[in-house]
Amino acid sequence: ELTGLSHRLVKEVGRRHPDSLLAILKTEREPAADVAVEAFLLASLFDLIEPGHADDEQLLDWSAAYLARDLEEGRGSRAIGALMSRRGGAALVKLCGVFADATPGAQKHLLILLDEMCRRPDATQDGFALASSVVLSAMESGSKALRMAAMECRLVCDTRVPAETRRLLAEAFLDSTRDFSFSFDIEKAESAVE
Repeated sequence: ELTGLSHRLVKEVGRRHPDSLLAILKTEREPAADVAVEAFLLASLFDLIEPGHADDEQLLDWSAAYLARDLEEGRGSRAIGALMSRRGGAALVKLCGVFADATPGAQKHLLILLDEMCRRPDATQDGFALASSVVLSAMESGSKALRMAAMECRLVCDTRVPAETRRLLAEAFLDSTRDFSFSFDIEKAESAVE
């Protein structure tokens, strides 16, 4: 596939001339009109920018903004989401920060990413508190589809979720039972209670 070949080529150029390629990719990312091109550039930047690098925070900001604009979870957003999840707590904070302004499709994908990131062994108490507050906001103010997606998040069952947030999540869950109109909705609710 052309994308894989291109990515290997850019990775090799980055290995030989990292500073030059970094400058070029940062410059080209801004005018990228196509989401696939932007995803390619961001993925290439992840290859060049290690955690703790001077540009790491900016890369996480760009990537979170990219994911927040996405209309549905596509190939590019899955790739960028996977790369962000490897960055741990710093990426989790960025994803939580863009959640409220994200498109509805992006919000569902962000919930999945937050859930995955909180299952990592390096997930922190603060990360759980922040991610569970995002799930709570989705439960309290989201559409039916977003509430259903939030109810599938397993992170809310973890003991690291603050007790008060867990109480509010339980109330929001019970308030949402009126949304269960189809058998698959009821199955989701039953699995969440188990």
